[in-house]
Amino acid sequence: MVLLLLVGFALTTLPERGAAAPLPLPEYTAVIRSMVVDASGRLWIGSFGAGVWVCENGRAVPLLDAHGEHPSRRISRLLLDGHRLWVATAGEGLLCYDTAARRWLPVDPDPGPKMRALHGLARTADGRLLLGSVGSGAAELRDGVWHHLGRDQGLGDDWVNDIAPTTTGAWFATSRGVWHVAAVAPSASFGFLSSAHASAPRVPPPPTADAWLYPGGSCCGPDAWDNPEVNVLLPLASFTFLGTMADGAFRHDPDGETRKLAGTRGSIQALCLWRNALWIAGSQGLWQVGDPAAPRPAATQLLTPWEPGVTLKSLAVTHRDSLLIGTHDGRIFATSDGKTFSLALQYADGGFRQP
Repeated sequence: MVLLLLVGFALTTLPERGAAAPLPLPEYTAVIRSMVVDASGRLWIGSFGAGVWVCENGRAVPLLDAHGEHPSRRISRLLLDGHRLWVATAGEGLLCYDTAARRWLPVDPDPGPKMRALHGLARTADGRLLLGSVGSGAAELRDGVWHHLGRDQGLGDDWVNDIAPTTTGAWFATSRGVWHVAAVAPSASFGFLSSAHASAPRVPPPPTADAWLYPGGSCCGPDAWDNPEVNVLLPLASFTFLGTMADGAFRHDPDGETRKLAGTRGSIQALCLWRNALWIAGSQGLWQVGDPAAPRPAATQLLTPWEPGVTLKSLAVTHRDSLLIGTHDGRIFATSDGKTFSLALQYADGGFRQP
């Protein structure tokens, strides 16, 4: 039995949430917040405004409950786990859909009333389910019991936007920076196992500021970010990529340095590895980093068919190795070469339809 306990990175002098100028919000008709593709090629769409849909054989249908209703129309994130589709919602908590039996399943045990407004959703390599909430911290399902992880347990903030498991634990993206969670023995108090799996884990000192998270000028020179909130994370090999709320994308390196992905800007909403390149989507466009491991990574912005001002919210790779891009206004674009883009699906008149 293992626990997830907190070590690592924090900011000691961050502004309170809301100090930065708020970003304009899109209309919530059918924001494509999350997309996943299963082994058979079915596309599962999680939208904010129109619920969950599945597209197969050229037709998209909603996932309705026994009463013919959407269990939630406010979807934050989808996670495929075998024939179970986990659904994080912004108000109705955690949902689960059986993709084989094609029906909604009860979530037992329920994460509780504090875990209703969710942004983060992930599963560790050893099978533990992780949730990140809007204002109530995180929770871990282990041995059939939910365990809370929040500021009282050492997490840097209770507003969790994304969770990214790694081989040593998990990264948590919060409104006040990025934190790491390590696997520890149940007898340890805020400790962690060394690489040699020492029998007596040491207890680390209280969390201290780490230079790579500073929103001021000491982090990345003129490219440092001003708003500490991080939207999305993507660990790749020894690097960790992060998309910020307002200042583009960054790469955290094994040496502890963080480098701005030159050329990126604005709110970053999705990160994806496709054909050995890093793809970055956000409020100001779509970028490609051809060599994510380059000493000074730079991003190339793609020429795309959508209108200026369209916010890109999600990315996914199909079983046929195409890249899908979901927008805030209910559209899904596809590209097979990274150069030409076509409209694959659009939400209109109450449903997703091919153009």
